[in-house]
Amino acid sequence: MLLFVEVKRGVDKDIEQRQEKRRNFHQASRGKMFGYCDNRSCIRNIRSEINYCLGNQSLVVSFTNLADLQAGKRCEGDSVWHKSRKRG
Repeated sequence: MLLFVEVKRGVDKDIEQRQEKRRNFHQASRGKMFGYCDNRSCIRNIRSEINYCLGNQSLVVSFTNLADLQAGKRCEGDSVWHKSRKRG
């Protein structure tokens, strides 16, 4: 199992650094990625960045967010993973 924790700060990395980070994690995790964001807007941004960076590579990405969890929102089977993308 591989666990990568990232905390976003008010400092932006350039696009090449972010894409390299996504590609490296994709390779290390064998295409299984989970994201924990503070809200749905963050999920949309991160999901778009990952999809753009990884193109058509095999990928399973699941997201959850703090705002929904605090509001008691859950998915099917009482799962916390609200958004999931599968390709490949």
